[in-house]
Amino acid sequence: MISVPTWSSLRAIGNSPAAKASILIPFLGYLILFNKRLVEALAFRCIDYPCQEQILFPNLYFLYFGLTIFGLGSFLYQVQCDPRIKRFANVEDYVLSVRDITTNLELEHHQHKIDSLMGESLATNDFLGAQLTDPDLAPSIKLDILTRHYRALDSSKKVGRLLVAAAYFSGLGLLAIPSIATLIQITRSLVGSWIG
Repeated sequence: MISVPTWSSLRAIGNSPAAKASILIPFLGYLILFNKRLVEALAFRCIDYPCQEQILFPNLYFLYFGLTIFGLGSFLYQVQCDPRIKRFANVEDYVLSVRDITTNLELEHHQHKIDSLMGESLATNDFLGAQLTDPDLAPSIKLDILTRHYRALDSSKKVGRLLVAAAYFSGLGLLAIPSIATLIQITRSLVGSWIG
């Protein structure tokens, strides 16, 4: 069975400025890739000689498609991930930040959200309301509901998380191809210049 990363584990990439900027790559990349003058200006020199066109263009395509797929993953992350997961890195940060300002009505709403996301029903409104008014039980019940609420949001939308993770992984994989090809080419040139 495939282990799908949680939203909080995708958060490090999804909240980065580079990932947010990559959403624009499909549009900007198209303009760059198909602008002959710009492509000629980007025709890098390969150590002692101009790069061959058959080397340059596949690398540009890998770069374009890698950034496009990565940008799609970033867009999906922005659309699918709950704002509370984007804001708080982990359950402890979330609970510490909201425990003192969360009302009983919000806790009841959170409990219903947990029930709908997790497919469970732990408390009726009357029972939960009674627990939240009990001074001995209320603090632990509040912490429990807030913790389970964050975890339910963090593991929600499994297909969305899978698509985002696949787009990030595929995009980064495509981006690695030109880097590896360039490394091999530079290594060959250096070894060739040392030997010959």
